[in-house]
Amino acid sequence: STQSTWGVFLLRMSDLTQRGPQPLVVRLAQNKKFVGGFFLWMFGLYVCLLATAPVTVTPHMQREYQDKMNNASPSSIPGYAQAFRHVVELENMLVQQKVWFWRFRSPYRENVHAIQADLDIAIAEFHKLDYERAERERNARSVVGIWSTYGVEDARALFWDCYERGKDVAKRYTFFDALFSFGRDEEFLVFILRIAVTFVINLTFGMITAIMIFLWEVWTLIVLYKASLLSGLLFFFVAFLGAASVAFTYVFLVAGALGGAGYVLVTQSANNRLRNQQRYHLD
Repeated sequence: STQSTWGVFLLRMSDLTQRGPQPLVVRLAQNKKFVGGFFLWMFGLYVCLLATAPVTVTPHMQREYQDKMNNASPSSIPGYAQAFRHVVELENMLVQQKVWFWRFRSPYRENVHAIQADLDIAIAEFHKLDYERAERERNARSVVGIWSTYGVEDARALFWDCYERGKDVAKRYTFFDALFSFGRDEEFLVFILRIAVTFVINLTFGMITAIMIFLWEVWTLIVLYKASLLSGLLFFFVAFLGAASVAFTYVFLVAGALGGAGYVLVTQSANNRLRNQQRYHLD
């Protein structure tokens, strides 16, 4: 059954090669939805890889941004460092009191409850100071805006981080799939092709997950820059378009490369089997 399947696949590929790609190209060029999607895809690649920030940061905006960012540092918030150290000290004390069976040992149980109450108060105080620091940072970023060089570069850094994490997930899952499936009663070529298909599937899901995480972080970034609703939604759409274009271009390139390599391997394997059969009949 495997040989017949590969035979049908090779016949279809041979037929497509003989007919040529021209009719397919003509049909796609006449499809308005495909043309629109193609231009959106190219625009997304341009935005994510080559486009510069549409808003120019003037020297005055730069100075105001730097001054406000310096004012948003933890050292500029009175009591911030002390509140943070107090929280850390209480957490360490709490860990020391949580010995084995502390819930059933009277001295430790009372100490844990007392320290936990102090810790809750300390965390609430620290959150107030941290909210003030975050509000100062948001005010500083609102000076330059989400469409500035700062906002665009922050969004790109978020995307490439999510992109690398998506690739790592795909490689990790494929490695374990190969590890636990190695040794089956199958030909080595079939094993390689199956792992290649598995990698493409894992890469697709990894990129989809990466895009979803990226969009969540982009919205957080939009809130951080205090963008207006219309500007934020537009930036969100452009970020989604760029991320999806790059991610799925990578998936298509990997799938095409593996598919081409698989086609060559299958063709060579089929030719070798044919030559061996001819030799057998001649002998």
